[in-house]
Amino acid sequence: MGGLRVWEASTSRLDAHIKRIALDGHREKARRQRVILSEMMGMAVRHDAIDRNPVREVADLPRKHTKPRAADIEVLYELRQHLDEWVNGAPLDGSPGYTYGPKRNQRVLDVVDVELGTGPRPGEALALIWSDVDLEAMPPRVTFSGTIVRIKGKGLIRQPRTKSDSGYRTVLIPPFVVETLRRVQAEATPNELDLVFPNRDGGIWDPNNFNRLWKQARGDKFAWITAKTFRKTVATMIATVHSPEDAARQLGHAGDAVTRRHYIDQPTQAPDFTATLERLKR
Repeated sequence: MGGLRVWEASTSRLDAHIKRIALDGHREKARRQRVILSEMMGMAVRHDAIDRNPVREVADLPRKHTKPRAADIEVLYELRQHLDEWVNGAPLDGSPGYTYGPKRNQRVLDVVDVELGTGPRPGEALALIWSDVDLEAMPPRVTFSGTIVRIKGKGLIRQPRTKSDSGYRTVLIPPFVVETLRRVQAEATPNELDLVFPNRDGGIWDPNNFNRLWKQARGDKFAWITAKTFRKTVATMIATVHSPEDAARQLGHAGDAVTRRHYIDQPTQAPDFTATLERLKR
C-alpha cells in the first residue's frame, strides 16, 4: 500500500488489502486500517486530490458476535475465596506461595469490589478520585468523571473526562463497596492526584500493570474472568431485576442497544402471546 499514489488507491485494491488482513486472522487490525484509510482518503477528497473516497464502497467486514458471559453468584463466591487465598500468600496453579519480597497487593481485591459493585470501565475505576466519592451521603455514591489514558510524549495521565459524555455519571454504591472504600481511605497515604487506587509510589496505576497482576491473582481456573466480565455481571443483574435501560445508565452507555448486545447475559424475553397461540390447539 505504501508504494501507491493516492489516485492509484482504488476501491478494489483497498478492498483486497483489507480482506487479506482479515483472512490472516487480524480482524480488528483490518477494521482499524479501514478507519484510518477512510480518514486519509477523506482528507484527499477535501483537498481535491481525488474526486471521491474509495473506502466507502469497500465491503463490510463480518463481525464475530459472541454471547455475553457474566459470572453467576456461585462463581463469584469461588473467585473471592480464591482471591483471599492468593492475597494471603497461598500457592497458585502449581507455583510456590509467598515467602519473601513485596506482599501480594490487597488493592487488586479492592478494585474488584468497586468494579463488581458499580460496573465501571477499568480505566474509570483506576481514575476514581476521593473528591468524587461521598460515603456520607444517604445513600453513599461515587461519580466517574475521568479515565486513565496514555498520551504519546507524556505517558499516563488522568483524563478529566470519561470515554463518552454518557460515561460521566454518579452511581449509588452497595454496602460492601462502602465498607471497602472506608478501609482503603483509612489505609491510604495522600497522593498528588487524589487517586483512590494509586500505584505503590502514589502515582497513576498503569492499567496494563494492573491487568498483569490480575492475571496472576485469578489463576488458570478463572482465566476467562476480566474487568469486562464484571461489567457484564453488573449489567445482567440490573437488567434482570430492573431493566436494560437501567443497566445502560449504570454502565455509562448512551442507549441500551450496546448494553443488550454486548453486556447482558440473558435471552430476549418475548411478550405473552399465549392467548393468541391457544387458538391453535387441537
